[in-house]
Amino acid sequence: MKTFELNNGLRIVYEHIPKHHSPQSSIRLYIKVGSVNEEADRRKHNFKGMSHMVEHLIFLGTPSVESGFTFNDFFDQMGAFNDAYTEKDHTCIYINCKAGADTTKSIRMLSDVVTNSIFREEDVKKTYEVIREELGEDEDSVEDQIDRCVDNHLFKASPLANSVDILEYHRQPYEYNDLIAFYLYFYQPKNMVLSIATTDSFEHIQRAVMLSYFNLGCVDPLLQTLVQSDKSFEETMLHFGRSQNLLTTFTKSTTDSSTSESKLIFLDSAKSGYEQTYFSISFKTCSMYDKDQYAIEMLDQILNVSWSGRLMKILREEKGLIYHIGTYSSYYETTGTYNIQSSVHPDKIYEVLKIILIDILGGLIVGGEANISDDEMKKIRGNLLGINALNNDYIDDIAEYNGLRWLMNHPDFSRVSYEDRIREFYMGITKKDMIDCCRKYFSGSSSKGNNNNMCIVLGGKIASGGMKSRLQHLFDKFCSLAREF
Repeated sequence: MKTFELNNGLRIVYEHIPKHHSPQSSIRLYIKVGSVNEEADRRKHNFKGMSHMVEHLIFLGTPSVESGFTFNDFFDQMGAFNDAYTEKDHTCIYINCKAGADTTKSIRMLSDVVTNSIFREEDVKKTYEVIREELGEDEDSVEDQIDRCVDNHLFKASPLANSVDILEYHRQPYEYNDLIAFYLYFYQPKNMVLSIATTDSFEHIQRAVMLSYFNLGCVDPLLQTLVQSDKSFEETMLHFGRSQNLLTTFTKSTTDSSTSESKLIFLDSAKSGYEQTYFSISFKTCSMYDKDQYAIEMLDQILNVSWSGRLMKILREEKGLIYHIGTYSSYYETTGTYNIQSSVHPDKIYEVLKIILIDILGGLIVGGEANISDDEMKKIRGNLLGINALNNDYIDDIAEYNGLRWLMNHPDFSRVSYEDRIREFYMGITKKDMIDCCRKYFSGSSSKGNNNNMCIVLGGKIASGGMKSRLQHLFDKFCSLAREF
């Protein structure tokens, strides 16, 4: 892995892929902006969902490219793939293409998109309607409702509670100048990392970047001159500066200070027409900088490593209660989450939650290290090493790992490569480390004074006949387990 930085602050991280691979490049541009940056200002202007809106708008024209379709034509004629996404704390634009000349052209086109976007007002209006259609497709899904409820509970009073985008954010169009200010403030080179994993040489990538708009700068400063004399624009830019300073202060904390009591939440889905009960068991965990995350990921291997994890083995193979169950983790600069999600027949929800909470998680909390066998440890270590060997060939994962870690200024960024991360971070994790993290994070108790908490959110169809009170009793029983430890 090699790095270099332009005079304007853009950071570039390069990793060479061995020549036995087909000649290809994974190009990923990370911008440190997302829904955490969208707090309203004192004028009550609406910025919610703006990161997602700008992500769409930048593809709709520059002085050298008149139509958004031309960008697609450009990549299609090379057989390349391009797309973008917005998260809570970053935005990413990515391209997969052939090495050599196609990589050079792709870097130049990407630099044009993010440096020279012109934001025509007619495109803003069309994009506004496109996003409303996009969000409307999923707005009523019970899974999305549950995810939003989890965020609102676990991240209460924190910018992380902001959804990336929902239809509610687009009841009224944005102020045009606010969009421009948002783009100009956050889409600056010093706020970006360009990560490239490729079979091309380092010198080839350096040359391509130096000849791109990333280094040459904006072609025509028309966008800036149109709005810089406007007082509303100036105040918006000042607001972003103030909010960014507050966010920086917030993210320097070792933990997220937002807290709320552990809670069982039932969504009102009576008229939804769903035939199953959907649920998420969610815990607040640690930040991306905390080494506890590796013990949590090892625990996840025990709980849900493919078909042989405890969740699938017990709930599906032994009991026949579910078809599928999923787990996922998210890590941010101040905190993180761990989530267990599935859907079941309403009559089975009590038994499923009892097995997860009392038998599986409760067994780990109470049983301690004795509840994890040597064979399980051998299996999960072997699984991690095997997955790592396979994924080392997947250049997108390498580009993502390098780019995100430098964007977030991770202390291990330059020390531990993608290839070495499993042996460095995971192989030394012990049973005690895993149980300590289970007791610290996977519980409903905050009796030890820590800030972590949990929630269980249920939606869809809920069985009648006292089921809610039975589930509340089960939830309280689980929360009481942690008080002994």
